[in-house]
Amino acid sequence: MKALRDALTLKRPGQTMKLGDLRLSDLMRLLRAEDAPAPEYRPEDPPALPEAYQRLSVQDCRIRLRELQREAAQRCANGRCGSAESREWAGLASHYRMALVLLAGIDGEIEELALRDWREMPPPERDAIRRQIRALRSCLLPLRALALRT
Repeated sequence: MKALRDALTLKRPGQTMKLGDLRLSDLMRLLRAEDAPAPEYRPEDPPALPEAYQRLSVQDCRIRLRELQREAAQRCANGRCGSAESREWAGLASHYRMALVLLAGIDGEIEELALRDWREMPPPERDAIRRQIRALRSCLLPLRALALRT
């Protein structure tokens, strides 16, 4: 490659020629000038799995992957949100939160309930909101004409 590098350097220091300025025959001649053999490629065997992972069933692997996914989501949140659910709830606009609280049938001051953090809600309320989100998703996803901008 030294011959190629020398050929690309112009007379003035600091200025180089672009490869696009070379003719193909000149480039091939310069590349053939190097008689050094290419380094041998020797693929390395991948490292062996730790003993604990070698005997895992497919179901156990899926469970472990879900645990790792949750852990990675928590690390990405930098402690701002305890879970992906908390992060998504915090990202919803307050009027959408109020609508979900109302649809879920949760009693109380809707505005106050909608401003609560996801972790502050008791599990039955969270389950009711999740059910409403799943129902809305199945109802709203097929809508196309109503979503068009006119």
